[in-house]
Amino acid sequence: IGTARTKLVVADDEPLIEARKNARTNHRGAPSQYEVDLESKNGDRIPVEVSLSQIEYEGDTAFVSFCRDITERKEREQKLEHARKRSRELFENAPDGMVIHDDDGEIIDTNRQTVDHLEYDREELLSMNVTDYHVEGSRRYWNQMKVGETRKIEREHERNDGSIIPVEIRVSKIVIRGKPRFLALTRDITDRKRQERYLEKAQEIGNVGWWRKKIPSDQIYWSEQVYDMWGVEKESGLLTHERFLEFIHPDDVTRIERAWDAALGGEPYDVEHRIITADGETRWMRQQAEIVFEDGEPVSATGVVRDITVQKQRETELSRLRYQFEQFSE
Repeated sequence: IGTARTKLVVADDEPLIEARKNARTNHRGAPSQYEVDLESKNGDRIPVEVSLSQIEYEGDTAFVSFCRDITERKEREQKLEHARKRSRELFENAPDGMVIHDDDGEIIDTNRQTVDHLEYDREELLSMNVTDYHVEGSRRYWNQMKVGETRKIEREHERNDGSIIPVEIRVSKIVIRGKPRFLALTRDITDRKRQERYLEKAQEIGNVGWWRKKIPSDQIYWSEQVYDMWGVEKESGLLTHERFLEFIHPDDVTRIERAWDAALGGEPYDVEHRIITADGETRWMRQQAEIVFEDGEPVSATGVVRDITVQKQRETELSRLRYQFEQFSE
């Protein structure tokens, strides 16, 4: 009782209290609710929310202040601000290009990697639509997505200098402040595409193809070279194991099944077998594969296929000649 009001607040906030008291006294208007830090007797700093009301007290004008301790709220706000800054740092310094856009494709935010990738100024990008730099800009692949859904696609981006770059995009539909938004992560796959072209060329020269299989879902992906080697038209969608067996010579199906079962048990997968091409030709193939296990369970496999028809023909011819020689020797 009788203590000056400024004695209750920290020194940093004393000028603020005096300025608002003077404004209120001179009828210039001052906020009736604001935040200051009080200082306790032992020197602790306590953030409070002050709500001020004018009243009549013993015949004079007076003010009553309601002070609410907002320490916990301030701590939550500080943690939230720290999380926001951390998220922004991660967003800004992510190794992949990141763009947030609306359902019309208008860019809302982007990071440094995207700026470097497309060679536009950030301000320019924030005034653009993602279709402006998509080579296939008219195809809005996100239109049918649901909240929480993520899609992975490959596209081409046109940079500011007109050069074209192949990219892999992972786009997710999210909600920000109650509005649907799309977060697109973009990765330059120029090197990967170059390596794939080299691999395809090597496969073409060496007559070698490759395949991948997701074991739980039983889906198989063939390279272009496998389709060519097997004389089969590329089919839409992914192959299944049952569909694969339809190409195998009937006399070799059991051998392949046994080799695959053994591989699932940890044995090397290395099998020679015949196929029947679309035009009825019988050819020999050799397949080798490596199976990936997680927690002891097979999850995927990657294999190579070589056409060994010529080799088999030579072996057959060599056997014939050896037999003739043995007969002549007797």
